[in-house]
Amino acid sequence: GLTGVDVMRELSDWDRFAARYLEATTDIDLVVAPATAGPAPPHGEIGGTAFAFLLPASLVGVPALALPAGDEDGLPIGVQLVGRAWAEHVLFAAGRAIERAGPG
Repeated sequence: GLTGVDVMRELSDWDRFAARYLEATTDIDLVVAPATAGPAPPHGEIGGTAFAFLLPASLVGVPALALPAGDEDGLPIGVQLVGRAWAEHVLFAAGRAIERAGPG
């Protein structure tokens, strides 16, 4: 239902967001953030906003990964690591360190 003007506005907003994000994180090697707003929902109950925390890295095009970081009431909690463009090795090393440290 978007018009051509709507699409162009959305793409322009996306470009501005990406430029501002990349400028703001120039000197940051790694961002650690929640993967979701809470623990994983029971199987089959994923809603429309389930991936909202993961979306910014995808929109900007920087490498990111999500991994388990503990649990709440038996349901897994995920952490998201967001790296710098072309620095996947830093991202993977941090992910490995978190996995080795164990849940929580």
